[in-house]
Amino acid sequence: MKFNLLILLAFLVSAFSPLSASAGFEGYGLYGRTEGFWPTIDAINQKAGAPGEIAQALDDRYGKAEEGIATLKLGYADNLKPGVMPDAINDHFNRYHLAIRADLLAGGLIRDRIYPVADGYMTKTAQTEIGLSKESEEGFQYKFTEISGFGYQDLVQGTALDFIRGVTTDTSMVFIWGVDLEAGYKAKLGENSHDRFLARLSPTFFLTNHTAAVSQNKIEENEFTFRWRMENEWALDVIKSDIGAVEAGVLGITGQNPIPASFLLPRTWDAVHHLGAWPSAGQLLGFGTMAGLHTNDRKASLRVDGGFYGGYFGAGAILNIVGFQAFAGTWGIEQTAGFQLVESRIEYAGMGYSYAL
Repeated sequence: MKFNLLILLAFLVSAFSPLSASAGFEGYGLYGRTEGFWPTIDAINQKAGAPGEIAQALDDRYGKAEEGIATLKLGYADNLKPGVMPDAINDHFNRYHLAIRADLLAGGLIRDRIYPVADGYMTKTAQTEIGLSKESEEGFQYKFTEISGFGYQDLVQGTALDFIRGVTTDTSMVFIWGVDLEAGYKAKLGENSHDRFLARLSPTFFLTNHTAAVSQNKIEENEFTFRWRMENEWALDVIKSDIGAVEAGVLGITGQNPIPASFLLPRTWDAVHHLGAWPSAGQLLGFGTMAGLHTNDRKASLRVDGGFYGGYFGAGAILNIVGFQAFAGTWGIEQTAGFQLVESRIEYAGMGYSYAL
């Protein structure tokens, strides 16, 4: 499994940055991982015929939830033109957006200390996004996006004895259809502060043709996931000048995996981990602070987030300079429906660029 090579390639050719209010292209790419799980599977393959060495390799990785993530997304957005769309749409939306993306997600877990069992997976998907939105500098805004795509999922499961002759995989096609429904507002609270609220619902339907596979990470033949999220941010310009400002604020998030880097987890994460709508209450809450600086025209900015989100401490930063962007961070993600039971500590980095026409 040459997963590391593929995700590194996706990282090197990728880009990211939010679009301006005019027409333009955007793209972003990221690479995130804990310690590699699939390299462990490769190592087991190399030890074929030596059950004692395979058993030792499984024992060394016991209880460590491993994940690897790579995403590449390219998009285009523009204002809706009068007369092109029906009035019913133009009356409620002012922009449209199109995007394509590719996701790689791989990982696994060694279960049972007495009789170790390797349970691993890899998903590779491509998706298209089509959406409409109402956007403004202040006030109420909302967005609707339809997502569809397809790909493959590879599954590996077995004990040391199962791997004596090498690792075999069960492969299935994966079809995806879902929507993102967003609503929120932006408001200025005087000259030096602002408030932002966003709510998002993301129901998704997955269809596969897995048959004999019994892996806990198997995407079921007909699986439905429902992700929800609410976030509220209050920020204050603590220092202002003719060039720019230094700001600080607080951020609260509720929902599954409530981390500030909402772009980190691909949609397939929800199906692979059988995400429930209402896991442990402690896992649904996140709170932290933010600090940053920016020029008055917002062409250059730096933002740093940190806090206690979903049961684990984490931090991340985004640097933007005239359309070029780089971001990195580390966040703890709970793998179960409980609270602080099995953590995936994902460290990620990405880069990007946007171009306004």
